[in-house]
Amino acid sequence: MQLIKMSYKGFTFGVNPSTLKRIQSKNVKVNGGVFSFCRVNEISQNPEIISGGGYFTGEDAYLCAEKLSRVFRRKGSSYLFIPGFAPIKAHFTSFTVTASADKNRIEYSFEFTEDISGKKTDCDFGYTFAKNGENMFDIANRTSRNIENLMAVNDFADAFSVREGDRVILC
Repeated sequence: MQLIKMSYKGFTFGVNPSTLKRIQSKNVKVNGGVFSFCRVNEISQNPEIISGGGYFTGEDAYLCAEKLSRVFRRKGSSYLFIPGFAPIKAHFTSFTVTASADKNRIEYSFEFTEDISGKKTDCDFGYTFAKNGENMFDIANRTSRNIENLMAVNDFADAFSVREGDRVILC
């Protein structure tokens, strides 16, 4: 099975991270009961945490690290496409770069935290390619999708910045 390449806010990793950790947790409350019986109640679910790391290699290793650093500095959440998992809307919360003695190798680590501020939606993440002269309104109409959802899952500056051949994620 071929895994997708990890991507976030328009940055696609050339090679998927070598480690990927997905943490899901809940808050629970343990109440002491009569005669030493305890009762456990689930209070809430915590945001999912995706962390991992890898390395960029080759003559453009520093350039790749700088591009990812620029993505990290951009505000707001977006959809994180993770190999082997369903996409989640997340904030890029941590990014570390370590230069290696080998000038063509840059190691990195990252952490993403699920954005739970909005309403969860179930999306079928397919995609289409923009045709000549189309904008996001045209694509929404052609694919029978909601323009607000298309703008939320894609990283275009506005509805008119899409260009012919751009991959548009459908939700």
